[in-house]
Amino acid sequence: GVLFQAALGEKGGELPGLGLVGVAAAAAVTAAAAAPARRRRLSPAARLRLDATDAAADETLIGADPAARDALFVLLESEGAAHAWARVKLAESSLDAGNFGAAQMQLDKAGLPQLAALARPDDWALAAQADGLLVQAALARWQGDLKGATAAVNDPRTARSGPRARLWRGLVAKDAGRWAEALDELAAVPQSSPLLSARALYQEGDLRLRLGQPGAALLSLTDAAQRLAQAGANAEEQARVLARAGTAQRRLGRPQAALHLFGQALDLLPPDPRPSADLVPRARLLSERLPVLLALSTNSPFWQGTDSGYASFRSQAWSRFPTAGP
Repeated sequence: GVLFQAALGEKGGELPGLGLVGVAAAAAVTAAAAAPARRRRLSPAARLRLDATDAAADETLIGADPAARDALFVLLESEGAAHAWARVKLAESSLDAGNFGAAQMQLDKAGLPQLAALARPDDWALAAQADGLLVQAALARWQGDLKGATAAVNDPRTARSGPRARLWRGLVAKDAGRWAEALDELAAVPQSSPLLSARALYQEGDLRLRLGQPGAALLSLTDAAQRLAQAGANAEEQARVLARAGTAQRRLGRPQAALHLFGQALDLLPPDPRPSADLVPRARLLSERLPVLLALSTNSPFWQGTDSGYASFRSQAWSRFPTAGP
């Protein structure tokens, strides 16, 4: 009971990498009590298959809250809707890790069509269906199927997922070019959820940059960066938000402020010399900083906001560096 209260009751939807929702503690305790007995009834071969599944899931859940991870594995040994809900949570974690194939596999194992056919679904079944639809939307979006993603996020059953459903509706509407709808949905994500509200603010800021509103974008992105830091988000996500805030500063004509933010973002993702390292996130940050460096090195008659009287002041500025000479 203590394990499930820690994993499900106190932390609600804020566990990193899991997105757990608050569900009935009594049902959780019942599943926890029944799971060991069920495991003892499994054949040796079935136990090996379950252990292999759990090992793969454990690799996906590295860095997640330990109590939540332990609770999730207990639920995986249960039966029915509780087991399906745990599979959906594994699919969500795989999505967060960018492993879309594993997410689809876990979603298939959840058996959501069978849950939808239940005459009297319990809380586990309703939660599994709601969160499973959001996973379906994410997979459809990844495949470029915006029609399918829109249908999934607008399914009435997703209302049970609360703020997460709002966030995903806003994200899909943004991808589909329904910008007013996207802004409305993103603004509806409550600030009481630090991680989800930070992600909504990031998407809002990114959209406002696309709409040519760098001032409003900077406000949203600055707020998002602060919330992500408070929520303990991963370094890559924090760096991405700081880089977009740097782009907003650049478009406002503040190159020094932009370079400062780009520097903060790059500090979060230092160079990794390992051959297996993923270099794409850092490359994206560098590419976003490039326009500022290019602008600072461009020929221009203006210097510090005033006309210098030269056709180009770059040679004059360069000659003033000690190693450049007159």
